[in-house]
Amino acid sequence: MRPAARILLAAGALLCAAPAQAALTFLWPRNNSVVRESVNVAVDAASVPADAYVTFHLNDVFMVAVGTPGTVSGGRKAFVWLWDTREPVNLGAPNDPPRRPEDGQYQIRAQAVTGDGRVVDSGTVTVRLANRVTSVSPDTPVSLRYRYSVGAARRYAVRIGVTVSEMGGAPISSNQEIQTVSYTGLMSVADVRDADRALIRYRPSDTTLRRFGRLIRFFPGFEDGSLYELVDSRGNVLDSDLFSTAGIKADPSFGVDYRTSLPRVPVAAGGQWQGAFTFSLPAMGTAARLDADFALEGLEWAGGRECARIGSKFSGTADFQFRQVGQETQSGGGDFGPFGGAMGTAGGASRPARVNGTATDWFAFRTGDLVRREATIELDAFMDSGTVQAINEGLGLGTGVGEVPQPVNPYARGGERTGPSGPGEEEWALAEEYSETVRGVFGPGRTAATPTFEGTRVKLKIRISAKLIN
Repeated sequence: MRPAARILLAAGALLCAAPAQAALTFLWPRNNSVVRESVNVAVDAASVPADAYVTFHLNDVFMVAVGTPGTVSGGRKAFVWLWDTREPVNLGAPNDPPRRPEDGQYQIRAQAVTGDGRVVDSGTVTVRLANRVTSVSPDTPVSLRYRYSVGAARRYAVRIGVTVSEMGGAPISSNQEIQTVSYTGLMSVADVRDADRALIRYRPSDTTLRRFGRLIRFFPGFEDGSLYELVDSRGNVLDSDLFSTAGIKADPSFGVDYRTSLPRVPVAAGGQWQGAFTFSLPAMGTAARLDADFALEGLEWAGGRECARIGSKFSGTADFQFRQVGQETQSGGGDFGPFGGAMGTAGGASRPARVNGTATDWFAFRTGDLVRREATIELDAFMDSGTVQAINEGLGLGTGVGEVPQPVNPYARGGERTGPSGPGEEEWALAEEYSETVRGVFGPGRTAATPTFEGTRVKLKIRISAKLIN
C-alpha cells in the first residue's frame, strides 16, 4: 500500500473514533471569567442533542438537572441554572456540612443526558469566584452608618413566606408555603434634624397575599397609612408612630423588614454589637421587635456594591394568631384581612409565640444603604383545632382529597359563596370596619387579652427576603 493511502486510512480511523457531536456550548459565563453573587449559567439549547436534558455540576458535584430550555436574551433557547454563590453547598466529602464557597477557581460542567441515563455530550468552563471586597483589608475597622438627605427615597422588594415544619409533635415534610406575602417597601427621608437624626417614612405598597398558592384579592389594612419614625444613623428608632394621633398610622402587623441595626463605632471583621430586629407578621399578628446580637462577618459584593455582611441572631416572643383558612365569617374579615373573629372568639385572640431566628444583611458602607436581607425565623405557637384542620387540608394531609377551602365572598349577603364582584360601597365599608377593628384591638391603653395555651402546638418557619430595587 502506498504511503499516501496509509495516511488517508489513518485519518479516517481518527474521524470515526471522534465524538459525533461537539461539546455543549456555554452562553455564559465565559471561560476564565470572574463571577460573583448570583451567576446565570446557560447552555445553548442548539448544542444539546434532541430529547436530552442537562445536568449541571460544580467541581464535579451534581447541582441540578434542567429538563426543558427557557428563553434568554436575544430570544435564544438555553438550559439555565442560577448559581447563588453565597448559598452553602457541600463540595467536599459526603458527610461534610454545607459551606459557603470561598473565593477562588471553580469548574462548571454541563452534561447532556438521555432519558435512559446515558451521558451523550458535555462541556466545561472554568471561572474565578470573587465575592470578597479587596479594596479594604478585613482587619480595617469600617464605619457603618445610614446617610440621610431630605427627599432621598429607597424601594425594596419584600417577600415573606411561611411553611409548617411541625404540627402536634409530628414533623411536616411539605415545603408548600401556607402563606406568602409580597410587597414593595418604601423608605423616604422626610426631614433631617441633624447629622445623626432623620424623620423617616416607611410604607408598604403593592401588597399581595396568597394562601396555599391561591391569590387573596382583598387584603385591607397592611397598606393603611405610613409609619413615621425618628431614626438615628445607626438604624435605632428614637421615636415611633409620630403622626398616629393625626390618623396617619400603619397597620400593627407591619414591621420594617428592610432596616438593620448598626454599631456605634467602626468595626472590623468579627466585631459584635447589640440592637433591635423587627419583622412583619401580616395576617398573623402584631409586628415583632426583638433584641438581637449582630456581628460583622466580612466584606463582600452584593447588588453590585461593596457591602458589609452582617449576621444576627435573636429570640423572644411575638403576639401570634393565624386565622382559620376558608372558614371565615364576614364580620371577622375572613380571608380578606389580617384578623379573623373578634377577641375572645375561636381563633380571635392573639397568643404569645416563641421566636428564634437568624438573618444576614448586606449593608453598602460607602453609600449608607441596606442592599439585601435574608432572614429565617422559627415560630413555636398554638393553634385552635379549626385552623389546624384547615392547614392540614390545604397541605393535602387531612381527610378527603385535600382541596383548599374557598373563601367566603365578603360582598355577598349572608356569607353565601359566590364569584368575585367589583369593588364598591361595600368594599370600602368592609375596609373601614376592619380598620376600626384593628385600632380597637391594638389601640393604646387597651388591656391585653389573657394568653391561653389550648390547642395544637405548631412550629412555623418564616423566610423573609428584602432586596433594594432603587
